[in-house]
Amino acid sequence: MIRYFLGGEIVLAEQVQKTDPVARHAWSRLPGGTDLDLTREQFPEDQKFLECQIDEAIIDAVSGRQARLLLGRVRERLDDELQGEEDVAG
Repeated sequence: MIRYFLGGEIVLAEQVQKTDPVARHAWSRLPGGTDLDLTREQFPEDQKFLECQIDEAIIDAVSGRQARLLLGRVRERLDDELQGEEDVAG
């Protein structure tokens, strides 16, 4: 959702313990280069990540359906909120 509304890219990284990758973590990098990670607190402060490259088509194939569903719900809710504000102002 962040990328849809603010632009930027999805960063994917391997969570590393000692020298072995154990899991993947993803976050948003905004167009100006600022990282926005809304789930970083689930990891210890000293957690190391190794960024890896992933083709955009793979991200869409894996999470595209879920992302489109969530985007539709968010847009609908925002439209409802904006309509409510117009009703109050009008």
